[in-house]
Order: sequence, then C-alpha cells, then structure tokens
Amino acid sequence: MATQLKVLDLTYCQSLRSTPDLSAFKSLEILNLKDCKNLKEIHPSVGDIKTLNSLNVNGCLRLKELPAGVGRMEELREIDLSYTIIQEIPISRGCLMKLESLCAMNCSRLFRLPNSAGTLKEPKTYEAHCSSSASIPDSIGSLVSLQHLLLSTCYSLTKIPDSIGELTSLTSLYITCTAIEELPESIGFLKNLETLCANHCESLACMPSTIGGLASLSHLNLKGCHKLHQLPDSMGSLVSLRRLLLGGCHSLKKIPASIGKLTSLTELDLNSTAIEELPESIGNMQNLKMLDICRTPVIELLGDSAIMTDLQELRAAGLENPKGLPDELVSLKKLDLNKKLSGLRSRLLAL
Repeated sequence: MATQLKVLDLTYCQSLRSTPDLSAFKSLEILNLKDCKNLKEIHPSVGDIKTLNSLNVNGCLRLKELPAGVGRMEELREIDLSYTIIQEIPISRGCLMKLESLCAMNCSRLFRLPNSAGTLKEPKTYEAHCSSSASIPDSIGSLVSLQHLLLSTCYSLTKIPDSIGELTSLTSLYITCTAIEELPESIGFLKNLETLCANHCESLACMPSTIGGLASLSHLNLKGCHKLHQLPDSMGSLVSLRRLLLGGCHSLKKIPASIGKLTSLTELDLNSTAIEELPESIGNMQNLKMLDICRTPVIELLGDSAIMTDLQELRAAGLENPKGLPDELVSLKKLDLNKKLSGLRSRLLAL
C-alpha cells in the first residue's frame, strides 16, 4: 500500500519528533508536515522520492535543516519553510528545475538565499518574510520566470541587487518594512511590474528616475517612508498607475507637476506629508476618485480650475487654514473637511 500512496498528511502531529524512513513511498507526491511543532528531523530518505512535488514544513518550530537530498529533487514544485528555524535552503546547482514556489516566511535564522537559487528555471513565487535575511544574491536575476518576489519584514535587508532588472516576468515586488536605502536604477527595466510595495521602508530617501519606465505599474505604495523627500519627474510616465499611496512620508514637501499626466490614477494618498502646495496639473486627473490630503500644510485644496468630475471622496481634515473647493465636484459622495474652510457653505450648496 505504501508504494501507491500519493499524499501523506501528518499535519499537527504534535508528538512527531522525526519522520520514519520514507523510502517505501515510491509514488508520494505530497508530504505535509505543517504545524508538527516538535519535529526536529526529516529522514534523509525523503530525497529519494522521485515523484514528490510538494513539501510543507510550515510551523515546524524546531526544524533546523532539510536533508540535502531535498535540493536534488527533480519533480518538486513547491516548498513551504515558513515559521521554522532553518538556516539554509539546500538548493543544489542545476537541480529543483521544476520549482515554482518557495515560501520562507518568518524564518528567523535564515540569513540569505543561496547563490545556487539562480540556477532555478521555473520559480514563479519567492516569499521570504525573514527578519534576519540580510542579502539577496546577484544570481536572482537568472530567475527569468519569477513573477512574485515578496521580501517584506526582512528588517536587515539593505540592498536589492542590480540584477533584479533582469526579472522581466516579475509582476509584483514587495519590500515592505526593510532597511533598503535606495532602489537600483535597473528597476526601470521591469516592464511587466504591476505592483510595487515599499511602504514603511524608513531608510528609503528617494526613487530612481528610471521608475518612469514601469509602463505596467498600477499600484505604488510608499506609505510610511519617513525619509522619502523626492519623487522624480519621470513619475508622469506611469501611464497605467491607478493607486499612488504616499501617506506618512513626513519629509516629502513636493510632488512633481508631471503627476497631472497620470490620467489613469483613481486614488492619491498624501495624508501626513509635508506637502504645502498641490500642483495645478492635479486638476487634470479626471479619473481620480479619492484624494487624501489630511494633516498636511496644504493651503489651497484644488483651485477653481480643477476639473475632477469623477472625484467621489475628498479627505482634508486637519488642515490649518485651507482655501476653498473647486466648482466641478459633481460626483462627490464623501467630504471630510476642516471647519475653517473658507466658502464652505456656499460651495456645498452649489454641489
């Protein structure tokens, strides 16, 4: 019977400290050891299972290592190492050629992705929310099939290698809560990138001018980047951008006039920034549905020339002494304003 078994699910076996010899499971495709909290060892014979395509050790809190044979598996498509104390991922050069998903969330002792990871041919997702992870190898640029790169909460990560620009299939990049100080110029080559989340990167001071090359970018989240003080004029080239989130960028005093070219933008969050003046071009955003300028030094909201017929929500609470509203806010459904706003009563009656 063991030779025909395809799925072995030992989820939440709290007393399991080591797996038995698995060499009899010749047809095994899925090995699930999730939440075996006392598991310390996986028998080396697991590396001899030629058919295995999924290995899940998520939540095996005492597991320090995987057998070396795991790194030589030919059919393995997904590995989940999350919430383990594994220090190294055993990827043998030229092996794991069918691996599509590698998840290593909250692996507190995992310091880096091995250089041999660059030899993988099929990975579509790499997820590593590891507080101790301090480096990404240059070889990551060889992962030409990679679509999702998630490095959030890698608190020690200070740099993204230039080779990231070679990930031409990448559609989402998450570097939230890292120590990254700058993004490489090569990021502009990611023509298929749709989502870039770098929120709460407190050391990030500016964005590269090449960001304008991200023709497919629809979501840019830079919230909580306290040192961010400058956005390049090339931002106006992000023709697909729908959401631009800059809330909590306390050092940001200005946004480029080119932002008015973002005709696809539907949401603009400038909450708690140091921006004093909105460029006149912002009035050209006819598809903008939500604008948040709460707790900013902005003096004039939009001006009478603004044509924002689709604006449904305007948040401007906490402004010290703002001037009035434009006339053309025919779609407005939610209005959050400072009571000091000049001309408020007459403008509201006109809406």
